[in-house]
Amino acid sequence: ASLDAWMPALISVRGRSQATAKRYRRLVERLLEDTGKSIAQLDQKSIEKHLRRLHVAGRGESVRRGVVVAIRSLGEWCLAHGIIESNPGAALSGPRPYRREIKVLTVTEVERLLWGDSPGTLPRDPLEMRNRVLLGVAYVAGLRASEIGPLEVEGVVWHETGQIFSILVRRGKG
Repeated sequence: ASLDAWMPALISVRGRSQATAKRYRRLVERLLEDTGKSIAQLDQKSIEKHLRRLHVAGRGESVRRGVVVAIRSLGEWCLAHGIIESNPGAALSGPRPYRREIKVLTVTEVERLLWGDSPGTLPRDPLEMRNRVLLGVAYVAGLRASEIGPLEVEGVVWHETGQIFSILVRRGKG
């Protein structure tokens, strides 16, 4: 019954999608089944045992992190509704967001990307010109790889008065 009441709160209050809410529920149900305990009986030690069993069984890091996030969220909800007296998932470590250092291209690398091994030379054919222009536009505009392909010639306009390009990206993520 608690899981049924928790699901709408995940979606409406927490802003999770229907699929994410269902995934969290499945992860919690498996945890409860594995530990043989109810939500009110759960403790940090039993959750950590479940996480170790998942690891030994070869379950990926994303599954184990999902369990931690789901049980923390359920614990917060149950705590707020007086179902439990303390959140068993509050002291669990993780998940830590993966943060990758972004390496910015140097000026030399950008020149080599645009001009190849012969800087300042004109392209040999229209295809090479198109590729250089696409790379240059993508670099200057900070476009994703998936945003380069749908670009249209009419979408790239040079404004002489301001000495700037405007680029129309129709199907982008940003």
